[in-house]
Amino acid sequence: MLHAMNEIDDVVLESDDFSVYQTHIEKIIAKFPKAFNKKKPLPLTEDTEERLKAARILKPEQVDACMNVWRNRLEYIREVAFGVYYFDINGVVDRPITKREKLENRDTYNERNSELSLQRKANRN
Repeated sequence: MLHAMNEIDDVVLESDDFSVYQTHIEKIIAKFPKAFNKKKPLPLTEDTEERLKAARILKPEQVDACMNVWRNRLEYIREVAFGVYYFDINGVVDRPITKREKLENRDTYNERNSELSLQRKANRN
């Protein structure tokens, strides 16, 4: 499996998914700007992919690839870890983020953030 480092979003993903993301994410952002903000992304409900596919702005496999990258971005994980609610694709509150979901995402966020800090420090030297 090939991987590519995306330093902008601070995540290692399959290069095919990242390529699709780079090509198509702006279409999703344009259609659903309240839910998709690169700097401060909203935690999104479980049915987001299903609803994006129903909107037919991308092919189903393109939606899957974009959302795989989106949900693995450090910014997104941070918002789930420290947020209060999940939102639908229109930016409307759907349900609270559970304590368990927050803790799982905080662990992931802290681990990935530490790794990133070490990488940046190593790159400076």
